Amino acid sequence: MNTFKDNMTGKKIKIRIEKYRNYTFGSLVPLGTTTLDRLIDIFEHPSAQKTKRLEGRAAPRFAALPESGPVAVKFFKRGGWLSRFNRERYLRTFKTRSRKEFEFLFLAAEAGVPVPAPVAFASRGSLVYRAWLITGAIKEAVPFVRLCQDEKDKALALMPEISSHIRVLIQQGIFHVDLHPGNIIVGKDDKPYIIDFDKACQCSFTGPELAAKYQRRWIRAVRKYSLPDVYGNLGLTEIDS
Repeated sequence: MNTFKDNMTGKKIKIRIEKYRNYTFGSLVPLGTTTLDRLIDIFEHPSAQKTKRLEGRAAPRFAALPESGPVAVKFFKRGGWLSRFNRERYLRTFKTRSRKEFEFLFLAAEAGVPVPAPVAFASRGSLVYRAWLITGAIKEAVPFVRLCQDEKDKALALMPEISSHIRVLIQQGIFHVDLHPGNIIVGKDDKPYIIDFDKACQCSFTGPELAAKYQRRWIRAVRKYSLPDVYGNLGLTEIDS
């Protein structure tokens, strides 16, 4: 199926699917062969750079594409004990993980939530596959968790804005399962962007139920990484059904 539903308008959004050099690419606009070759070269020559704790499982690669300008390329990699045996391969069920994240980024952006612009997704393999996501690059982005540790006043000033974006996700019934201070980045413009919708899902919880789930996940991360308690309250308790 090469469409998905836009929650805001109810319209079906068509995705362009293209097979190229044993890879499957999906995008909303055509991608030229120069772009596809450049992306495949990045896929096949990943960086050895690692990220710090709570800042994701692998650092993205950055590139400039003719169709979209600067982009970040995300490599889907497992975490936890399973990564010792299987670091980057997934079993296909319905949609690939990169496609699902691409669609949720689009839905969040359409609802007005600041996220990296979804550019394309890619995978290689049939039943067992590897996956990549290409998004617009956020200039000079800093993980919010780092601000919490190093620039307390600036981080606290951003908390109401972050809470307002989470409220929009709740209104749209989007549950970002792994939303924590490491999955928010702050750009050069001091604007917070929500990232890593890898495990997001559309759910039928009421507003208060979904708000409680966001709050519990957030405060677990705040405590786990020894951040000050002042960062723990997202201010979602008054959300109505």
